[in-house]
Parts: sequence; structure tokens; C-alpha cells
Amino acid sequence: MPIEILSTYDEKILKKINNTDFLIIGGGGILYSYFLPFNTNFINGIKIPTFTFGIGYIKEIGSTDLNLKSKKSIILLFKKCSIFSVRDFNTKNYLTNLGLPAKKIPVIGDPAIFLKKIKYKKNILSKNTINIGLNLNYSGWLDFGKYEEKIIKSYNSLLNRYDPNKFKFYYLIHHPSEKKILYKLEKKIKIINLKPENQIYIYSKLDLIVGMMLHSCVLSFGVQTPFINIGYDVRNESFGKFIKHPELIINSNILTEKKLNDTVASVLKKHKYYKKSFFTKKNKIQKLQEKFFNRIKLIIKK
Repeated sequence: MPIEILSTYDEKILKKINNTDFLIIGGGGILYSYFLPFNTNFINGIKIPTFTFGIGYIKEIGSTDLNLKSKKSIILLFKKCSIFSVRDFNTKNYLTNLGLPAKKIPVIGDPAIFLKKIKYKKNILSKNTINIGLNLNYSGWLDFGKYEEKIIKSYNSLLNRYDPNKFKFYYLIHHPSEKKILYKLEKKIKIINLKPENQIYIYSKLDLIVGMMLHSCVLSFGVQTPFINIGYDVRNESFGKFIKHPELIINSNILTEKKLNDTVASVLKKHKYYKKSFFTKKNKIQKLQEKFFNRIKLIIKK
């Protein structure tokens, strides 16, 4: 069911939920003004064991803090849950600042890290070249216009920097509205817009991804493809800290053409190092999530 059900009161849906054995609430960025406040009557009406799975807090550059009603509904959801887990330390810090107990908020990483890839049979990527994926956030970030010029300039600088016979660029669609801004890229590059499982497979074959949408980089991390993230939200920076590579996040408000080009050159040079580091960190995150699910099993058995 879509996470929006928590924001309204639908008696039929509530009854359907209560006829199941337990409820897991997932989705990385559900602690976001778009989904809040949660409907208190709906939350109070849930009668089965409830858990959150790696949820996250979203606060875009330039946005205001959540209102009091939204904060109270988050606290109510926390109290309803048998186990409440989050995806990063920034989300945990936000919740503890609301007065929630830190010991009861395990950080287990983003669930999307472990999405499965399925081989795509067609040959999309060029052979014997360095293949780089690009992604922009044009999904509704209200302050995008403030940083758009230097973001596009930086991307175009990157596109024009390398020998096209040795480097190939591809655009990775994450949101349909991104197609409305692609014309601003000075070079026409191949668009990759596949089913998620096939898209992830392509990510695993790229040499580098320069993305804005957080999950373009979460998925890259999951398949051990080095990435650089152009941040627009506290969650971007928090993801970099969580995987212990904050140098891979360049916030939009400090982005320059030189900064992006230098970082790309550095990451490509340390390509093997990042792949190995991602592999090690992913295994540690997997153990955290397995521990979380084992706790759920114990509660359900009771």
C-alpha cells in the first residue's frame, strides 16, 4: 500500500491492515512534509504489531522544519511501533531531538541497497570505454531553480571535458519529469529508463555515476559502483556519512565546475578502492538488517 494511507483515515484500509499478522512501514523518505502529518486516528486504529524498516527524514536545502502537528504524529507512530528503525544517523538525531529514546532507534541503512539486479540482455553500454551515468533531480525540489544554472554548467563542463572516444555518458532516469530538463545538457546522451531490476544491472556495469537523486547513488552503492552525489537535502549528506565516504557528496550550494571535475577525476583514479570499500560496508549493513528482521521474528512468534 502507498505510504499516503497514513495521512488519511480510511476505515476499509484500516480493517484490511488489522486482518493481517503484522505491519512493516518502509520507504526511505516518509518523514517528509509531503506525507505529514500522519492521521492520528488511523495510527491509533492499528491493532497489530507494527515496525518501521529503515525510514528516513527529508529536509531539502532552503526548506523549513516540520510543523508541530507533523512532529507529534511522528512521535505517535514511534510509540505505536514494536521496533522503530531508521536508515541513517541524521534521522536518528532528528528523532532524539524530538525527545524519543536513542536506544530504541537502530540505524540499519536504506532498504534499497539490497534491491536485486536482473541482467538486461540488450547491449546498451559502449565497450572499451569509461562509462559514466548522470542523473538530475527535477522531481519537485522547490529550490532547484536557485542552483539550476551552476548544476547544469557543472554537468556540461563534465560532458565536454573528456575525449568522446574514450568516455561515454548515459542519462539514468529516476523520475519522469527529468525528461523536461535534459535538453539543457549540451551533448545528446543515451537515456536509460528500464525496469528497476534492469536499471540496477546497468548501474553495476558503469564505471561511475554522478547523480542527484539520492537513490541513484544508494543503488550504485548497492552494486559497488563508485558514485558522486550532488546533494540537495540533509539525507544526501547523511548517506555519505553513513557509508563513511562524505567526500562523495557535493552539496548544491558549494558546487562548482572545478569541484565536480576534480572529484570525478579523483574517484575514477581510486575506482578499485571505492568498490572494495562499498563491498565491505554493504556486508556490515546486511548484518544490521538481518539482526532487525530476527527481532521482528521473535516478536511475531510471541
